[in-house]
Amino acid sequence: MPPSPAASLAAWWRRLLGVAPSPEEPDDPNDPDAAIERPWLKDWDYLPKRSAGPGFSRADYAEARRRAREVARTTLGDELWETLRRQDYLDLPSRRFLGLTYRLRIGRRIEVLLEPGARSPWRYPFLCINPTYPLPEEEFFVQLYLYVRDREDIILKVAAPQPWDQALGRTF
Repeated sequence: MPPSPAASLAAWWRRLLGVAPSPEEPDDPNDPDAAIERPWLKDWDYLPKRSAGPGFSRADYAEARRRAREVARTTLGDELWETLRRQDYLDLPSRRFLGLTYRLRIGRRIEVLLEPGARSPWRYPFLCINPTYPLPEEEFFVQLYLYVRDREDIILKVAAPQPWDQALGRTF
């Protein structure tokens, strides 16, 4: 069923003003890319932490987590995956700061470890980076791993230094 004229007008204004569509608003069916999911364009602030939303069943969570494990294992490779499973973390040395190591743990903030005499660019030892939209913990973990490994400049821009560790809010 096509959207009502009022809904079409509201969607047009939101696009014009650069406002993300509401979660209830369906994508424009006339858009040739409508089949492509773009969850980062939606506002997810209405969801409780550690949730994918009210329409997600237990089976949906289980399937999303299963696929996330597969993505993580494939991305890391068998050796790193086994190291992660054994230690519950992976350490990646900084390419920009001598003596600084990032400790990545599934579903947790990034811990900044320093060798004696090394200086951190941050005031606090934990870096908070949450996904824009809900993701399984292991899937977001490998995204962070790739950013720390290959795009440390982005970590420097977006990480919010924190004095304590905590579970991430938009992962499940």
